Amino acid sequence: MGGIFTSLVTATNTLKTFERGLAVSQNNVSNASTPNFASQRPTFDALRFEPSIGILGGVANGPLASSRSNYAEQSVWRQSQLKNFYEQQRTNLEAIQPVFDIRDGSGIGGSLNQLFQSISQWSVSPNDRSSRELVLARAGAVAASFRGTAAQLKQAQANADTQIKNLVDGINAIGARIAKINSERRSNFGSGRDPGSDAVLFRTLEELSALTNFTTIEQDDGSITVFLGGQTTFAIGDRQYPIQADLSGGTAKIINSSTDDITSQLTSGKLPALITFRDQALNGYQAQLDTLASSFADTVNTALARGLDQTGASPRTALYTYDGTAAAATLQLTDLQSGELAGAALNAPGGNGNALELSKLGTAKTLNGQSFVDFYSTLVAQQGRDVEGARTAEKTHNELLGQATTYREEISAVSLDAEAASILQFQRSYQAAAQIFKVVNDMAETLIGILR
Repeated sequence: MGGIFTSLVTATNTLKTFERGLAVSQNNVSNASTPNFASQRPTFDALRFEPSIGILGGVANGPLASSRSNYAEQSVWRQSQLKNFYEQQRTNLEAIQPVFDIRDGSGIGGSLNQLFQSISQWSVSPNDRSSRELVLARAGAVAASFRGTAAQLKQAQANADTQIKNLVDGINAIGARIAKINSERRSNFGSGRDPGSDAVLFRTLEELSALTNFTTIEQDDGSITVFLGGQTTFAIGDRQYPIQADLSGGTAKIINSSTDDITSQLTSGKLPALITFRDQALNGYQAQLDTLASSFADTVNTALARGLDQTGASPRTALYTYDGTAAAATLQLTDLQSGELAGAALNAPGGNGNALELSKLGTAKTLNGQSFVDFYSTLVAQQGRDVEGARTAEKTHNELLGQATTYREEISAVSLDAEAASILQFQRSYQAAAQIFKVVNDMAETLIGILR
């Protein structure tokens, strides 16, 4: 009699085991479209089978097995970090392209050409008042072009600063969410790994991968420890260690909770891209612009100082003035009057000797082996190459991200065909176990009837 009841218990446990398998497959199907959900598989443990001592075997539930691959997840994060780095870089570089517009003779290049054209016209009639005033007006336009371009680059830096602060806030918000998820995973860890919580965690980590690079270590309690840049502690268990942006100096700094500068550790994602744009691209363009402005102003001032004005006197002041720490932003005309423009050579008062020398500055290779216009054109071309390079890199890593995502889905995404086959398998197994249960139950009822 004991063997029959043992068989009933074994059959009942087997039914519960296959019932759980059906529930797992149904849960997979329900979450097929849930972002970052990895399909689960039930595992089974075979029980001892020793009929001689009343142990009749059967199966018991083992732990759920997740199809999630950490290698595949990290591949997606890595490509997401690179794709978002170049996407952010391309976006910011494209935003300042109009600053360096050279179409239709506009901008610094156009104003320089117009100035030297007016000087050429003035050299033909060195004592013509309208020609002199035109030179002065065009000289003012050049200074205004430099100031306007510098102001736009300054505004681009201010915009980048705002974006950096917003991204730092976003990263810290994600860190707080990770700490909360870790706390929940810790408290529920004893009951097994929750695939729903798992999906939320890895979706959150994928969001973080768009903003900056990081590494993770899974702890024995189910929580995830996150290190920004692979070195700086960002989240451990239910604790978060926020970062902050220091934009008070010439370069942007990201400071950790211990006030250490971790900027060099952050190499990919939107935040490092913004820092690179701010500190390297913008500062580089501004430095070249300042070099051009100071060289141009100094060369023109020196050339004018060699000549004589309409009265036969040397100019009382230079044409241009600027602050050496920010030449382009501060370049402007002095109060020099049109009659004081030194068009005559020292040995020929009233002539056009110095005006002719000034007109040659338009094509003279006075700045690093280039004319002023050519130097500016090189700067514009460099900015264009930077934009195109970012576009190409973004496209490449976007394709690689697609490949990494596809690979991850092939490994861990829910396959409705596979789940349909699993459900059918568990249904038949359940039916078989139910049949065994019915047979054993009938035997028990018959035996009880006989004993009565």
